[in-house]
Amino acid sequence: MFTSLRTGTKLIVLCALFIICVAVTTYSLVVEKEIAIAFARKELTGSKFLAALRPVHFAVLTNRPFNPSAQEPDLSAQNALTNLATTQAGAVTTLHIGSSIEALSVSIVHLGSTSQAHEPANGLDVLAKIEELAARAGDSSNLTLDTDLDSYYVQNIVVDQLPRLLSRLGGLQLLPAQALSKVTSSNEDKIRLLVLDGLGREPINLQGRSAGQSPLCPDSDQIPQRRQML
Repeated sequence: MFTSLRTGTKLIVLCALFIICVAVTTYSLVVEKEIAIAFARKELTGSKFLAALRPVHFAVLTNRPFNPSAQEPDLSAQNALTNLATTQAGAVTTLHIGSSIEALSVSIVHLGSTSQAHEPANGLDVLAKIEELAARAGDSSNLTLDTDLDSYYVQNIVVDQLPRLLSRLGGLQLLPAQALSKVTSSNEDKIRLLVLDGLGREPINLQGRSAGQSPLCPDSDQIPQRRQML
């Protein structure tokens, strides 16, 4: 049927097919670039939110119960969280983490209104909520889906390892307060110290892990010393 058409008609059909092929290719390219741009914008949103979350973490660790010399009561952590929710309102909506922020706010308020005996447990709960919030922000902003090896390690440190390390350090800061309150025995304190020491080393031994070394496994010459501590 195509051979029976006039030359002018054939040229029009060929030009139309060429235009359709170019249009489809261009549309696919534009859609692909828009997806990449939206992905990058979401990653930037998550990065800015995680940067704004650090002052909250700092305010929590520098006040009671992690810092016994801090004045009581101190609303710096609650104020930092309120400032985070205000300045990062768009990020909270985009990343769908409003419920996590509300849960963290309740934990911080509960931390300042409890007795001294329950402060360590509530402090650990606040750190766990912050760690969970950072993880959810990383997941929702696609930071944890980064396929580039170099930037993957960076986001892994910022999203996962750094909040985990700060939580372990906070747990170590609570050990003296728990010992004074006589909630745990001396042996339990030593065991807890060793466990937290090992967990605290985990986030900062990424290179050893990549080389096939276990960050939780101590050197052979350190094992007798740790056994003597027990």
